[in-house]
Amino acid sequence: MGETNELNAAEGPDSAGSDLPESAAPTINDRAPLSEGELVCAVHAPCFVVGIGASAGGHEPLEHIFTAVPADCDISFVVVMHIPADGPSLLADLIRRYTSMEVLTAEEGMPLRPNTVHVIPPGVMLTVKEGRLRLDPSEVQGRPHHPIDRFFTSFAADCGARAIAVVLSGFGLDGGEGVKRIKEGGGIVLVQ
Repeated sequence: MGETNELNAAEGPDSAGSDLPESAAPTINDRAPLSEGELVCAVHAPCFVVGIGASAGGHEPLEHIFTAVPADCDISFVVVMHIPADGPSLLADLIRRYTSMEVLTAEEGMPLRPNTVHVIPPGVMLTVKEGRLRLDPSEVQGRPHHPIDRFFTSFAADCGARAIAVVLSGFGLDGGEGVKRIKEGGGIVLVQ
């Protein structure tokens, strides 16, 4: 009978789409089963994802972060900055100066990958769902533009306790609501 279970597991996913036998359901600290979002993050993305929110003046702290982090850390990074729609797309080039990790400008449906820095392109709102980045046009002018809150909120829902939020100093309230969601989901928050 043991051989049959091993053969079934080796044949591929069960009816729920998991390659894991039921007895090997993943847990956090062996206490509680993973939520659906955490399971997707655990199976399809790096172990931890670091979301960094910064205003336009966040270049120096980004340099300090990426010169200190090893390129083979198995962590995925997502950098969200306030970049106007008509602004230049220089963020990826800037970060490439400080790390040997791959630095990519986010594209619709791009999966979060370990040892990679994903950066927000100009003029969009960035979210994450099922371990993939999603791009939405910036909100209508005249309404609050809070790309960091929007990303952190989706980030918390998707990755739960695997989410690490870093808020770099800046102006305004963007990020405040999102870090609450990260904490509620069991993630970690660091504020400059």
